Amino acid sequence: MELTSRMPPELWLQVFGLLDTQDLKALSSICSSMSKWLAPQLFSCLRLSNQSLDLDLMARFLKRHGHVVTKISYESFLLPNKGDEEDGVPCISPVLQDLLKGNGLPNLKTVNLSFRPEDDFNGNGDWMDFQKLHYGENSIYIHQLSESAEEVHTAESTYQWRADIRRIFDAVSQNTTLEHLEIQNLLPRQCSTWETKNWGIFLGKLSSLKLGIWGGENGAGWHSNTLDGYHDFVKDLGPGFFKHLTKLRRLHLISDTDNALGCEGMNHSPLPISTEDLLCIEDMELENWFIDPALQNFISARRDSIRRIVLTNCKSAHSIYYTIADNPITWATFFRTVRKLQPSVLIQFLVANTVIELDWRETIDEEDQKQHGYGSYDRAAVETIRKQLHENKNLRLFAYASLSDSYGDMAQSDDDVRQSFNDGQDQKEYDALMQVVAKNGERSNADSISSGTKE
Repeated sequence: MELTSRMPPELWLQVFGLLDTQDLKALSSICSSMSKWLAPQLFSCLRLSNQSLDLDLMARFLKRHGHVVTKISYESFLLPNKGDEEDGVPCISPVLQDLLKGNGLPNLKTVNLSFRPEDDFNGNGDWMDFQKLHYGENSIYIHQLSESAEEVHTAESTYQWRADIRRIFDAVSQNTTLEHLEIQNLLPRQCSTWETKNWGIFLGKLSSLKLGIWGGENGAGWHSNTLDGYHDFVKDLGPGFFKHLTKLRRLHLISDTDNALGCEGMNHSPLPISTEDLLCIEDMELENWFIDPALQNFISARRDSIRRIVLTNCKSAHSIYYTIADNPITWATFFRTVRKLQPSVLIQFLVANTVIELDWRETIDEEDQKQHGYGSYDRAAVETIRKQLHENKNLRLFAYASLSDSYGDMAQSDDDVRQSFNDGQDQKEYDALMQVVAKNGERSNADSISSGTKE
């Protein structure tokens, strides 16, 4: 009698949930039934890269476990042309392309793509034709200028890393079972695949998309957002991605930590989603963005479908002192606008920030401040606010920041954070919006109970 027959399956599932991967692997070797039960937990995610692949091992794996794989996590390491026999290596092989297409993986639902350019485009070698550029460097100048369709095709036939990216998106777009696509470090260069009919059809079948946009700096302080090619790329995400996502229900959009997007003006790019995009959206999360009128307009257009909004490390570019944004909005304005839309299905609204400083010097010892010449600040005012936050857990800070006009780097606007807290308008409008969200949640739960369903 096998071990699995001595205990009900429900109890085994509870045991499995308490074990780590190594324990599960050991347990799967006990008997054939245990191995079969554990296969979906051990082999549901297939992790791949273009650095190495054992073809024989992969063939055996697919034959035995291909049917339980539901996710591929693929990391693509990109190198410049180096003008030798190793030129362009590593590249994506036909076997990897077949896996991304879903061949041998009938239940594949999710693909996570991660692009890793060598040293963030600072690796030695030829990344692109720099004769047309103002600077003879790599780094952020890889996207200094926009490319025409003809220039995109030329780059993909000249540079191995561009060809690899095209092959990756070509393969993924041919997958007929995918429902979820995740892209980390989407490089700010166009891909000819995005102009094909097949790409639009593929995106039109997705139910969720997680998209992180690459950003960098040149080593001397200038950031990606100081270059026109970067902003043109962000703008083109609308026709390249968002207009095709007709069935998308969940979107997680991430801009680079040091190259926050949102708003218009110097070094800024507005949210590249129009009011005609994402007709079925229910769940929207933005990370490292500036709140802006484009976001307000989109929420307004989808107020009858969006059920969840999460803003992680997002900021307002509005400032009473300094901003280069043309159309910044305060948090109070944003909260009030959303509330007045009467979003009847919005049941979660979360503003999540890791650290918001009241003054960048508040964690520095006073003696160190004097020694380094940091200058003094109103420590008593900062401590008063901290005390209020400690005593009233319903109070909170809202992030304000600005980009510099020359370097594009972002700095938190400490003065605006304190001003907005003391003024109280952000908190007032936030509380009012939270009341609407809470009532929506109560009504939704009541409706679920009456209909016999559960959220």
